[in-house]
Amino acid sequence: MRGRRPIVAGGVAAALALGMLALAGAVPANVDDLFIVLVYARHLVQHGAIYWNDGAAHVDGFTSVLDMLLKALSLVVAPRDPLRNAHVLTVTFDATAIALGGWLAYRAARGRPARVLAFATVGALAAGANVALAQAASYVLEVPLFATAALTALYVALFLRPGARWTGVVACAAWALLGFARPEGIPLALGFAALHAVRARRTGGARALAPCAFFVGLLVAYHAWHFTYFGYLAPNTFYAKASDSRWNELVDGLRYMADYATTPARATTVALLVLAPAAAFVKPIWASAVARRRFAIASASALVLALEVVVAGGDSYPGGRFVATPIALLLAALAIGAAGLARGWSALAVVPLALFALDGGSRASGHAAAKLARIGTWPLSVKDFGCELQVADFIAARVDTVSQTDFQRLKYFEDRLVVIDLTGLNDQARAHEPSPGHDLWGKGGAAEGPGVGAEAMQLGIRSATREPMARYTSRDLVSRADLSSAFIGPPLPPAAQDGLVRDYVPVSIPVCGVFFNLFVRGDRVDRFASGGALVGQ
Repeated sequence: MRGRRPIVAGGVAAALALGMLALAGAVPANVDDLFIVLVYARHLVQHGAIYWNDGAAHVDGFTSVLDMLLKALSLVVAPRDPLRNAHVLTVTFDATAIALGGWLAYRAARGRPARVLAFATVGALAAGANVALAQAASYVLEVPLFATAALTALYVALFLRPGARWTGVVACAAWALLGFARPEGIPLALGFAALHAVRARRTGGARALAPCAFFVGLLVAYHAWHFTYFGYLAPNTFYAKASDSRWNELVDGLRYMADYATTPARATTVALLVLAPAAAFVKPIWASAVARRRFAIASASALVLALEVVVAGGDSYPGGRFVATPIALLLAALAIGAAGLARGWSALAVVPLALFALDGGSRASGHAAAKLARIGTWPLSVKDFGCELQVADFIAARVDTVSQTDFQRLKYFEDRLVVIDLTGLNDQARAHEPSPGHDLWGKGGAAEGPGVGAEAMQLGIRSATREPMARYTSRDLVSRADLSSAFIGPPLPPAAQDGLVRDYVPVSIPVCGVFFNLFVRGDRVDRFASGGALVGQ
């Protein structure tokens, strides 16, 4: 084994290099959710409660309780720059997930012929070429943590003996990380616990069942607390993005998978997520029963998480960030297959691994010089959002209440503001409103803004533009499709148009060479004009 250590170290290092280049090239569609999590983390640290606006009810506008708690802990340790903390945590978990994927590939090759070590190296490189994981990490949220937890739990299930001294403690910790990293991890964690229970029972050690009982008790206790504290079992984000029919979510999830599978490499990956577990039923192609069992567990785990992505409705953003963890498990399964298939059959696993590594690796390594320069600017810092800070300060000096759809960072930068989330992510009442149609972005939206009566409104994804929105009247902005598309997004329904035209005036705040646009209630417009903002009619 000592002679193989340099190869293992080199393979994992190369995977990490690919993964960091991929991360440097990934650009998130929106980082607002990061700021949402940081608001809750700050409130928890400063006030010991989980809420959005002061005086409002408890609400959890975040999906991962573990991610929020880790970001809160980072505030305790290093309170100066929460954004830096969050980015360091994300890069750390991204690198850990890649290293675990590489290590699983080499661990599966232990004791096998030397040629299998080359297969493991391909598997390690594929783990680093998981561009979907890089895309997920660029949002600075919980997916890299989730992938790390899933791969850790898989390693425990495959390579630790149930009766070993510390297996129970390690296993229970791995299941807890998986279950609390994302709700989708709970079924998989319970599956791993059930597998552990079956294996422990075979060894005849009743003590080995204790971790399973403890984990189940932990889940029950947490959800009992969650229901008591928030009033519901699931996170508020689940209800905000759930329609009245699960069929809508299923259709959205299938569409998300189809949108991801737009290249031959991605289409092959999606197909393997569904079909790979079938190979475990073909006994003659496996070198040993152990290898077949390990592949079955790994590939089934990938399929379970992929099906959960579909059932949950996929993601609002392209790039495949929600399939990053299923893909990481699939790559581990293929590496296990490459090591465990009988001679002559290894190509079944090695070929798709090599194709994935080549496709993702070419994407990750392209424009390497520019990506290395970007890595040199890491970690992310609050200084990178200086323009948004100016806007938030300008608004908070003139109004107390703001309703918004797509500038969630406003609450983070100016916590004194009462920020009304028109999408329901941070609003329980809105999150539980009926939603008969497809619901990808949250409930409500810009159409509900005028009825809220906030002093100012930020509507739509185009909050900053080269041209000032204040050049036009409120009537023009809601009645002309070209202007609505340029400054807001989808047209507002007639009832919302009337309220906006009657009560609000377009305002454009010049900042950093662009204009930040919002609507301001008529009785507050003078405050913005006196500060240098452009005011419409």
